[in-house]
Amino acid sequence: MTVALVWDGQFADQKEFRSLVGLRDPKAHARLRRIWSRGFTPASLRSYQSILDMRLKQLLNHLGMRTGTTIDLAKWMSWFAYDVMNDMA
Repeated sequence: MTVALVWDGQFADQKEFRSLVGLRDPKAHARLRRIWSRGFTPASLRSYQSILDMRLKQLLNHLGMRTGTTIDLAKWMSWFAYDVMNDMA
């Protein structure tokens, strides 16, 4: 089995649209990369700082209220990531 077949198998459910990672067509990849790259310029990354600061304080506050108890950190990190991405959208 070729690497291409294995790679395509990872994205079998993405027939019409593939994520940037799953694209093998260089032109399609370049087009999507240009769109995504705007969100990762130094200025864009700096603009996210206040969002990260706010959500990090919120996370630390919630975790601090649970000091001495067992928590599911994966769940809390998932919520944190979801909130940050939602705020950035």
